[in-house]
Amino acid sequence: MGTSNEDMRNRLQRHTSASNLAKNMADNAFESSGLRSKVFGKALDAFEIAYTEGSSTSSIVTVIDYELHSSEKRLWVIDLEEQKLLFNEVTTHGKGSDRNHDGKMDSVSNVSNTKQSNVGLLKTGETYYGKHGESMKLDGLEEGFNDNARRRGIVVHSASYADDSFIDTYGKAGRSEGCPALDPDVTGEIISTIKGGKLVFAYYPDPDWLEKSRYLNP
Repeated sequence: MGTSNEDMRNRLQRHTSASNLAKNMADNAFESSGLRSKVFGKALDAFEIAYTEGSSTSSIVTVIDYELHSSEKRLWVIDLEEQKLLFNEVTTHGKGSDRNHDGKMDSVSNVSNTKQSNVGLLKTGETYYGKHGESMKLDGLEEGFNDNARRRGIVVHSASYADDSFIDTYGKAGRSEGCPALDPDVTGEIISTIKGGKLVFAYYPDPDWLEKSRYLNP
């Protein structure tokens, strides 16, 4: 019983420590890399709540700003404890969220077969090897906004249409079926860094989500 209580105290301390990291981080800490303060501020609010609830204890988090053009480096992997930017890369969005293929998202969805990206707070899952090589599953934490992510097959995987040569040629990344795909040169390293229960915050100015997300409106 003593060991169980000690384990519980240790878990609580880790949750509290991670929550305080999010609470005390400045929302403009990574603006020089293109991470907008309004986006990072919302991400930090969501992380703080998720840490407090015990959804994760890792200080390594991912932020995606889907409002930015697909040619921009709009995915950030950050270590909150070290206050360090680990990765800043291009990531793709879904065909159904950009039907005219202009590189800008115009919608999000939580519904299967829409080929749209989703929005909100997620948690990384296990890795596996599929048609895109090493990939990583995602679990949505927001009912009605991304809780179908695993069932929809929304995963992190590599894609040649997210690499520099594709973007230099076409001025935009290619489109996925809703997945945040990455340049094959960095996919393995990023997956290795963020797998196994770390938080991912995907931002898009969807009015319904902004109004109703329990992580943004506690």
